[in-house]
Amino acid sequence: MELVKNGELQFPVYHQTSSIFLSSIQENGFCGINVIEKYGVFDSLNKIISYAKEHNIDIPFDLSYMVKQEAKNGFNFRHGGGYVTPSKTSAIRYATSNKFGSELISHTLGFADTLKNMGHNIDLLLSLELLDIMKLQPFPILLKITHLPVNVLQGENKEHVDKVLSHIREFAGEPGSNLFEVLTQQLNFEIIKKLSIDKIEIYKIIFSKTGSQIFPEYELIELKRA
Repeated sequence: MELVKNGELQFPVYHQTSSIFLSSIQENGFCGINVIEKYGVFDSLNKIISYAKEHNIDIPFDLSYMVKQEAKNGFNFRHGGGYVTPSKTSAIRYATSNKFGSELISHTLGFADTLKNMGHNIDLLLSLELLDIMKLQPFPILLKITHLPVNVLQGENKEHVDKVLSHIREFAGEPGSNLFEVLTQQLNFEIIKKLSIDKIEIYKIIFSKTGSQIFPEYELIELKRA
């Protein structure tokens, strides 16, 4: 099977997000709004980290790297872009540890909740938007994107899209196979231009209570596009 034909990927890619951002995606397209900037996430995270240091509170390892926004040594701690994976399994699993869709928002609010439970006042540390999000009980969303133009893509570590495609051709096997699902979990892309909603299928993820984070059991319910 050709991976690219007429300038488009011949396999779907997936992105996990939250119901919090669904209306924005439907109205503005995927990557139409940078929610990290809109909700003042970096400013809030810097305030939380500064506060924790002042009060000798241990800062989670991941947040220490996320605040630097670096992509190196096989880890990507950059946020704000639209990251997609050829592996549906990987995208689904991502939802088990990111309550608010965005990894950065989820981990920032997770640490804020820890501080709150320790008796600290977090109201002045978070933006009003994040304080509002923290009160919500969202459900996870899976986006399936088909016929994606390769000219809107780069590798998740800013490498050229052809480099990622070359790794997929060499190592990942045939799209749609179980081997492809497994071996493409770390062969991801970043979308660098706004995408129209007409290329996107939207699903609500419902997890089984008997599943695990590593091997989640789930059901997908397709939602209508706006």
